[in-house]
Formats: sequence, structure tokens, C-alpha cells
Amino acid sequence: MIFIKSIKAHPLQFFSYLHPLFWAAAIPFLGDTRKAFAAGQVSERFFLEAAAVSLFLFLAAARLKSFELVLSDNKIFIKSGVFIKEEKIIPINKISLISRHKGVIARLFGSQKVRIETEAAENKKEISFRLRKRDALWLFSVLCVTGEVRRRTRVPFLKTVMGAAAVSSVLVGALLSAPIINRAGKLLGTAVSQIFSAAANGINE
Repeated sequence: MIFIKSIKAHPLQFFSYLHPLFWAAAIPFLGDTRKAFAAGQVSERFFLEAAAVSLFLFLAAARLKSFELVLSDNKIFIKSGVFIKEEKIIPINKISLISRHKGVIARLFGSQKVRIETEAAENKKEISFRLRKRDALWLFSVLCVTGEVRRRTRVPFLKTVMGAAAVSSVLVGALLSAPIINRAGKLLGTAVSQIFSAAANGINE
């Protein structure tokens, strides 16, 4: 087995590792922080909320640091976990689809979400993670060449909506302007006819 490259996750993967209870602790913590600054004193609940928020942030940061994707000539190894280590092994010949998701915010930070789907005999599995753009492009190209994997690049929803809005605006503008242009043409034609008629009458006189 030949190991080709080891890849770390993009920092935006940090938000995927945040526990759902983080937001339940963070929102009251922010409110109590504002009250503490206003009143000049800190309550015991504030320290409990601060400890909970700090713990969730630490665990998410530790999971981000522990993430490692190792690509060999025939398998993908994905390692993560802090207290409970987790390792996933994906044979390249079992990958049925690899896709890249490029959102607006992610593009600003040079991140792409990679999703890998495998089709086993018993069920279908899906794994997703965020990588830096250069790493995602490299993994995308290598897997598609090596394993003859179907690939798909998803266009962001906002770009699709903006494109559709632009096309529809042009069509609507053309439909709305057609009667105006037609009316203006008729008025121009009438004015030109009146000018020629006046000129002809002046010559005859």
C-alpha cells in the first residue's frame, strides 16, 4: 500500500463539530455577559455558562485538530476524535459519487465541502467534510481519475437564483418595453408624415 498524501480539515469544519447544546448555552451566556457589564457584577450562573461554552469550544477545536484524511493508492482513511478515536476506511473502488459544494461564505474563506457516497451491498453511506480549496480540488481530481468515480459540482443556490432573476428580468423588461417601443414608433411615424406633408404643401404653394 502506498500512501499518497495527508490532508487536514479547513478551519470552517470547526462549526460542524460544535455540539447542538452549544447554542443553548451560548445565547444565555451572551445575554448574561451584557448584563454583567451593565451592572458591574457577575452571577454564579454566568460562570457555569462560561464553563459550558468553553468546554464545547475546546472539544470542537480538539476534534478539528485531530481530523486527518490520508489517501493511499486504493483506500481513504479518515481519522478524528478526542477521547473516543474514530477511524473510517473507504475503499476507492466502493466510492460511487464524490461532490463538491461551494457556498458563498465558504468561497470567501477558501473552503469547499466534499461529500463522498459509497454503495455497499447492504446499504449506502455518506461522508462529508470541509477542506481547503486546493486540497478539495486535488482530492476530487485524484479520486475521479483513480477510481473512475462519478463527480458532481453543486452550484450555490444563491448564484442559481441570481442567474434566474437576471434572465427573468431581461424577459420581463422585453415584454414590458415592447408596447412602449411600438407606441413610440407609431408616434414617430405620424410626426414624420406630418413634416413631409407640410413640406409638400409649402412647395405646392
